[in-house]
Amino acid sequence: MGFGAHPLGLFVFLQICLFSLPGVLLISFFNFESWRYNNINQDLKLEAGLWYLYSIIVIFYILSIMVMVTKLKTFNDLKNQFLVSESDFAKMSNVLIVLSFFYVLFLFILNKSLPIAVLMRDGLVSGYLARVEYQNNMESFRIPYCSDLMDQVVQYQFLFIIVGAKLLNIKVSKSKLFFSFLLVFLLLAIDLQKSPILIYSLLVIYVFHSFSGNFRKLFLLSLMLIPFVVLIYLVTTDIPIDYILRSISDRLFLGQNQGFYHILNSISPMDKYIWQGFPFSSFFNLEQYRADVDILPKIYDKSEYMSMVNANSFFLGQAWSMYGYLGLLISPWIVGFLISLYVKFFDILISKNIYIFLPMSFLLIPTLKINQSFTYFLFPKHMIFNFLFLSTFTILLCFIFKFKVVKFENINFKR
Repeated sequence: MGFGAHPLGLFVFLQICLFSLPGVLLISFFNFESWRYNNINQDLKLEAGLWYLYSIIVIFYILSIMVMVTKLKTFNDLKNQFLVSESDFAKMSNVLIVLSFFYVLFLFILNKSLPIAVLMRDGLVSGYLARVEYQNNMESFRIPYCSDLMDQVVQYQFLFIIVGAKLLNIKVSKSKLFFSFLLVFLLLAIDLQKSPILIYSLLVIYVFHSFSGNFRKLFLLSLMLIPFVVLIYLVTTDIPIDYILRSISDRLFLGQNQGFYHILNSISPMDKYIWQGFPFSSFFNLEQYRADVDILPKIYDKSEYMSMVNANSFFLGQAWSMYGYLGLLISPWIVGFLISLYVKFFDILISKNIYIFLPMSFLLIPTLKINQSFTYFLFPKHMIFNFLFLSTFTILLCFIFKFKVVKFENINFKR
């Protein structure tokens, strides 16, 4: 944290300190009552909490070794080693904005049944039904591979602009910044989910903090997100504001781990869960069974769970459904090692080209899905694809539009 803060710090804050740890402490160790954990006895809550703490200790242990042994670089170590012209930076940022604009425009024009479009056209009820349809049949709304890539490009372009402007110590027009962020907002709001917008906003705040080192500003800007999130709820729901505040705190702190507890309570480890997330499973006719879907009836009434995709969980839940206690024991070591490898790989890339890979690391490292599934790490196709798609596309643009990044020691200053 502080000046030159690494994206890894935001990963720890978001995925552990904000989304999982508070809820585990409340439910497992302070006997906090919540309808989300009905029918789970206190002994199992305590056991789940202890396994959670074990996993976090292991992950922190591995990350600490990686940081101490490899000495991660911050932008402060590298920002004076590279040079890029302001005109090249402006040209590259404009290209990214234009591509993002046409992609977002394409989404809204081509598909009038997007949840956000239905909400604006037909109201809340229709918007909610469209959201359910979108989440349950997402493939029909998206272009294979292309949509994944362009979603990342849209989110990347705003980070590219603000990080590059900070590195070059130049000002970017407010209208350009606003339009760039608006494209990200529209993309993330397509399915009417609030958490992607909240996470991205925190990510942007953290980037500014990394360049300023001002903890007071970080705290105040983070607090400003509360009325922002409340406003989004007011626009997309018709519930009273006092209930909105309770709902936000409940979803944020208690709803993130409920799947983990219910999986331990209701799911016996089975072979059928092993193939979830397995690469090319369709070619081998391997059916995908998900424990975080199977436990929905244990949490919600039928009228509610029939419209839901899955229950939020922690990676230990899926590890248990696949391998039982062995999964609980070894999965944190696998997750910790792969996160360390991923972070160190970006560290090397940043030392080669800070303008391209620093904003990319701010986008991809903090959003590693530790709170969702074990197979996200066990079969890290999403981690690999996300990096390969975005980096290949960005480097290709650099060659096409001659975005030149030069190391200072390679510059001849003689006239």
